[in-house]
Amino acid sequence: MTHFLVSKFISDYQNTKDKAVRNSYAFLAAIVGIVCNIILFVCKFLVGYLSSSISVMTDSFNNLSDVSSSVVIIIGFKLANKSPDKNHPFGYGRFEYISTLFISVVIMYLGFSFLKDSIYDIFHVPMLSVSKISILILFLSLLTKIWLSLFNKKLGMAISSKTLLASSVDCKNDVIITFTTIFSMLFTYFTGIVIEGFVGTFVSGLLLWSGFVIFKETISSLLGESVDKNLNSDIKKMILNFDGVLGVHDLIVHNYGPSKIIASIHVEVADDMPISYCHDIIERIEKEINNKLNIELVIHADPIAVNDPRVKKFSAIVNKYIKSKHDELNAYDFRIVEANNYINLIFDLVIPFGYNESDANKLKNEIGDLLKSYDNKIMCIINSKTRYDEI
Repeated sequence: MTHFLVSKFISDYQNTKDKAVRNSYAFLAAIVGIVCNIILFVCKFLVGYLSSSISVMTDSFNNLSDVSSSVVIIIGFKLANKSPDKNHPFGYGRFEYISTLFISVVIMYLGFSFLKDSIYDIFHVPMLSVSKISILILFLSLLTKIWLSLFNKKLGMAISSKTLLASSVDCKNDVIITFTTIFSMLFTYFTGIVIEGFVGTFVSGLLLWSGFVIFKETISSLLGESVDKNLNSDIKKMILNFDGVLGVHDLIVHNYGPSKIIASIHVEVADDMPISYCHDIIERIEKEINNKLNIELVIHADPIAVNDPRVKKFSAIVNKYIKSKHDELNAYDFRIVEANNYINLIFDLVIPFGYNESDANKLKNEIGDLLKSYDNKIMCIINSKTRYDEI
């Protein structure tokens, strides 16, 4: 069914990197969600009203809130695809995250409202009228929400959309609510004991927690997360496959939405490589990364003294020492500048998260003392920095 809808209503549906195609996926998910939830709202509201069941009526209004969430998805994707302008030169892609944030707030609000009603029901046990038709409609609602959750998840994974994945989680919560509602109604039907308030309290806790998790993950995306491990690996492998590239480091990725990623990286090349040849390599790398990963990459070339045995010797000594201290310590960009009777050894030292300034200074002094034990003329000039592409 999912494949039929996607192939029927989305042209070029396999080209999920295209903005227009991504927007079509979101629009399809939202329209399907609106239609299903309006039907479920009407059916469940009538059942809840006729059976005097607060949980069923609350469940029906949950479906109505899902309609507003679907509308927000449409608006969010529409705004996210606005063209860049003077005030926002990198576009409006992060509107998609704001849509996800809205859905998480709706889930938590529903959980709070459900919790309040459920606690009331514990102390003021309602009189329920349980009928076979009400259970049947709720069961059909359960099946619909299971399919809708899988539908949104499949579309969300296809276009890497946190908004659609959040909508899938929201549908999964509806499945839990409806299942527990059916359970409590059947329990009451066969035993005469009303447990709706206790079941509702449990379900509301699940709602609050799932909404909080989505909220937390979305805030993390808005604040700026570390680069994804797979993306980190893909970028570096592609660059290292080019002839003339000796190494890479300092990968920094800026996410302005799922379809707008800007990155920078340092690429190590031989110091005797002609500038024109180096420039040609860099341009080819940037173009390939853009074509295959849809990332605007800016490259800084670092010349490496490949023919100076002293650089190889001292870099090996430094890296062996720092690795014995911490696995995530790293050093690169070694170069030697001779001045009068001294040898200035200049390099970058990458400090992992958790190291404070005092720890870093202590390590730099230790490295300087270590190298002086090999050659008293060495003066270390160490530039310490934080690792952005921590994996």
